[in-house]
Amino acid sequence: MVGIQKSYLTFSHSMIMHMKMNRCVSKLHLALGLLLIGWTAHTEESDYYQIDTFDTEKLPMEVGAMTLLSDGNLLVGTRRGDVYVLDQPYGKPEEATFRPWARGLAQPLG
Repeated sequence: MVGIQKSYLTFSHSMIMHMKMNRCVSKLHLALGLLLIGWTAHTEESDYYQIDTFDTEKLPMEVGAMTLLSDGNLLVGTRRGDVYVLDQPYGKPEEATFRPWARGLAQPLG
């Protein structure tokens, strides 16, 4: 009769705990590395996009819709139901003017 020899890997409790600990430490190193990258790679939105601010103190602008018109002006719909035309949206912000186009709509969204 030919005997079949089976080999088993046996791990002691301390070996298993050591392997689990190594996995936890590896995950901790990964988390700390990602956190460090996040801190050092802090960028501002203005690094990627030109941000223009328009004076809207008299107009409560809670914009929910925008579309460009064929003449190059920008149509802006607000949550409060007003729609304005922004003349020269690509010009200097201080030269841009808002004029009402519609009022009394129910939260125009686009």
